[in-house]
Amino acid sequence: MRLLELESGPALRVCALELDGRCASLEFVRGLPVRAQQGIFATFALLAKCGWRLRNETRFKHLREDVYEIKEYSSNVRLFCFLHAGRLVVCTHGTRKPGGRGRYAREIEKVLRLHRMAEEQAVI
Repeated sequence: MRLLELESGPALRVCALELDGRCASLEFVRGLPVRAQQGIFATFALLAKCGWRLRNETRFKHLREDVYEIKEYSSNVRLFCFLHAGRLVVCTHGTRKPGGRGRYAREIEKVLRLHRMAEEQAVI
């Protein structure tokens, strides 16, 4: 497990979590249409510049605890991530917009599990 830096700025760093040689979040983003990719990378740049206090819940929304989602509406996708120590956003995986509350709960649990694993392995 390791971190891949995607964007860095004065406010924070945006990274992706690589697990067993695969980076689920980058693979997901690269499989999207170009317009959606551009929107997600623009959000990364905005986060790096403005920080996690970005007041734009249409792009970066707090879900629970340290779990956030980066939204891209042109393709109706979500990139899940966690905030660590207020200075690091770590993207874990992406999905099409989850349907129903149960699906969101599973995605949030996955992010929390990966966050615990990253802390246990001293990756973050």
